[in-house]
Amino acid sequence: MNRLKKMTSLLLILSITIIMISNSQTIARPEKQTAVQAFEPYKFIAYGDTRNTPTGDNTGIETTSVMIEDVMAEHDISFILHVGDMMDSGGSQDEYDAYWWPHMGDIVSEVPFYVAAGNHEYVPLSGPDDVDLSVFRSNVENLNNSPYDEQFFSFDQPNGDTHFIVFNGVYYFEHGLNTTLQAEQYAWMEADLAATNASRIVVMNHYPLYGASIARIGEREIMREEFLDLFMQYDVDFVIAGHDHQVVHQVRNETDHLIIGAGTAAYTYPTPPQGLGNEWEDGDWAIGGVYAISLVEVTVAGFDVDIILDNGTTVYEFFVDAAMPDEVAPGLTSPSDLSFTVGDTGKVISWTVTDINSGTYSITVDGTEEDSGSWNSGDTITYDVSSFSIGTYNVVLNATDSAGNSATDTVQVTVEDEIASTTTTTTEEEPSGTPGFEILISLLTIIAIGVYKRRRK
Repeated sequence: MNRLKKMTSLLLILSITIIMISNSQTIARPEKQTAVQAFEPYKFIAYGDTRNTPTGDNTGIETTSVMIEDVMAEHDISFILHVGDMMDSGGSQDEYDAYWWPHMGDIVSEVPFYVAAGNHEYVPLSGPDDVDLSVFRSNVENLNNSPYDEQFFSFDQPNGDTHFIVFNGVYYFEHGLNTTLQAEQYAWMEADLAATNASRIVVMNHYPLYGASIARIGEREIMREEFLDLFMQYDVDFVIAGHDHQVVHQVRNETDHLIIGAGTAAYTYPTPPQGLGNEWEDGDWAIGGVYAISLVEVTVAGFDVDIILDNGTTVYEFFVDAAMPDEVAPGLTSPSDLSFTVGDTGKVISWTVTDINSGTYSITVDGTEEDSGSWNSGDTITYDVSSFSIGTYNVVLNATDSAGNSATDTVQVTVEDEIASTTTTTTEEEPSGTPGFEILISLLTIIAIGVYKRRRK
């Protein structure tokens, strides 16, 4: 029995070890969820590399905080993503107190704030695997419910429509090659991607997979070697990164890649240099030497992205095509059957239709189409039946959304003939109704005389 227990334990340990170190396994992903009727678009801000500039001032943090406040004054922001390098010296609490909290304190108290650890968050200690993140953690761990002790985490947005993964690329650079944490993170990420049934996936990390800076080609090659196949396997829609202090948008393998590291104007690359190879293609876009943040609106069709400069202008827009799958029929209210008298007016049937998509409708009366048109979710569709003649009719509404899902509702309409009115006539020979006043007086007089005579006797 003891030998059997030992063998079982060894097999369990071996299984866990294989999961932790393997980069090639394929885990089946559940079917993506179908669309929900109650979906409402939402917006978030993505930006980063706000580290106070090498001159020691807080220009990047101050400038971007004003930009965020301006955007939040005009838009309802659900959360904020920061691609890392919050501070120049992430191990200095004095810098957080002097630069970060005076400008960002009110903002991060209003909305959830998620950060991918950057290279400036790390403080090297004695060895390649020995780093200190305590100051970074102490400043961000209470901003949301993210497990910053693990340094990589995920979260879902309303109705689980979009799954966000925040991971840590610093394990591969800066302070040494930490293979233990690399394997742990990869195994976690693959399991996390396999477990979600969200219809869209967004990944955020400090280090980009592509870019416009020739100085960091080697770093990006490492990121692609490690994660590109995984992202393709699980249909990642949108990758957001920083590290390069510029804005770059590129589409590779049907995935949009955004570098939004223009939180500081220092060390920028205004134009793509030569020699980038497959990292630069026709249709790519980049800008440097500016302060910029991105405003992202999540819709049923995908992600609308605006790149906003510090003067408030939108310098560039792009759309991430990531439509939610829709296998749900439109929702229809069901009006009661209707009965009325021929000639009555104002007899209208009203339906309300709801769906994450818009669509078209048709109305038939006893199988013949009498009306058609288009609708948006929440619209009321009406049909006037006041002109119907005497009879019984089936009025059917068919509503079809843009994904081809249909719903129908039938209302039975009954139109009746006028009800014949009847009256009672009177004649002089046969008076009707209550006896007249004169008859009443005569009866009372007779009764009084009879009573009087009885008393005389």
